[in-house]
Amino acid sequence: MNQIDEIRTRLIELPEKLTGEDRIMAAIEFKVHPETISRYLRGEVKKEAFGLELLGFLKNRISEREKVLA
Repeated sequence: MNQIDEIRTRLIELPEKLTGEDRIMAAIEFKVHPETISRYLRGEVKKEAFGLELLGFLKNRISEREKVLA
């Protein structure tokens, strides 16, 4: 599996842990349309660098939320 496939797989796994606010904040953070975020979360990764940045951003938001709940 190459790196873009790995990013795609991990992004597809995220939506069950994401909130609507996570998606909106990602769109604001990266200055992209919310539909772009949705496409990447469906596995439509076009730019590896952006996919990696998005994955990191969203995983950090999930991690922070899980720390509060622990």
